Amino acid sequence: PETGTGAKFFFLPSLLGRCEPDDTAWTYKSTDSWKTTICHAVLFPDGVPTGLMERLTAGVLSSIYAASNENDKDAAFAPLSPTIRETYEGPLSVKEILCWRTAFFLKIGTQATQPDGSIKESIVEIFTHLASKDSHLCIGSDYIGAGMRRLITSGRGQVGEGGRKIWKGGYLLVLKCIMRVMHEYEGVEFEKHGFCPDCLSKKHVSEASSWDHAAIRAAMTNSTPTLHCQFGHVVDVRLVTGMYDQPRQRRSIRN
Repeated sequence: PETGTGAKFFFLPSLLGRCEPDDTAWTYKSTDSWKTTICHAVLFPDGVPTGLMERLTAGVLSSIYAASNENDKDAAFAPLSPTIRETYEGPLSVKEILCWRTAFFLKIGTQATQPDGSIKESIVEIFTHLASKDSHLCIGSDYIGAGMRRLITSGRGQVGEGGRKIWKGGYLLVLKCIMRVMHEYEGVEFEKHGFCPDCLSKKHVSEASSWDHAAIRAAMTNSTPTLHCQFGHVVDVRLVTGMYDQPRQRRSIRN
């Protein structure tokens, strides 16, 4: 993209280092009681499409940049589609971006006007990683076969209102971008899962339980208030589906 001032921004995958994210890059845990981590993943049982991470990273960064500069009339980039524009609330600002060959990290701020007129910013951290079964960041690795890989997207932020500030603070935007790229590949088999936030906070990452996409869609269709994981955790369905009371927002992760 190029701004009206002549500044240009490029994403060059060839310049990314070959190293994997280390132990300090991301954690699914949080020491703050008012925060939670939500997570969704795509499982590839028979191999990963060629060039997937390069296309995903480029697509996500382009959409994030466009969203954060939406009110800049001089910025030159393709306008956001209505589907993407509905995924976030309020102006987004990018605080930090880190990229690896198999992962990227985003720190995004969203401003909201409070009842007293003051402006308060909510911070959401988003991490997407293409992980092998033996990776220390591979969520639910106890339940997948050797050689399988997972594309894992997780977001950490305020737990209130069913994680609304996470979903509407950039997380849903990233998920939509990922699925848009996934559907550009023909003949690629993959399975979608949503993971239990309580498992992420209380159990080892490899043991975290999940719901498949069919169960998630059924919960959305039936307006189910809670989901139960295999370890007995009772989870607010909105944390897993992004579903809210307004009818327009019930479409959140169907695509």
